[in-house]
Amino acid sequence: MIRTTVRLPDDLLETAKERARLTGRSLTQLLEDAVRADLSHSLPSARVAERSRRREEIAEEIAELQMFLREQPDRDGRSADEIIGHDAQDVLR
Repeated sequence: MIRTTVRLPDDLLETAKERARLTGRSLTQLLEDAVRADLSHSLPSARVAERSRRREEIAEEIAELQMFLREQPDRDGRSADEIIGHDAQDVLR
C-alpha cells in the first residue's frame, strides 16, 4: 500500500474522523471506502455514451424494419385516404 497526502477542509476532516469513530473504522478505512464507493458509480459520460450507442442500435433496427415493410407486397388496393377514411373533400369519415 502506498502512503499519500490528502488535503481536506478542516470541517470535512473533523466530520470524517467523527464518522470513522462512530462506525468503528479508521480514518484511512473510511476514506478508502468512500473512494471505492465513488469509483463504483459509472461516469456520466459513460452513461451518455451507452445511451447514445443504444439509440444508434434502435435507429438501425427501425431502418431494418422499414426496409422489411417496404419489401412487403401491397395486399390492399385502397388508397391511404380510403384506409384512413377521408372522402373526396378530404373530410375524415
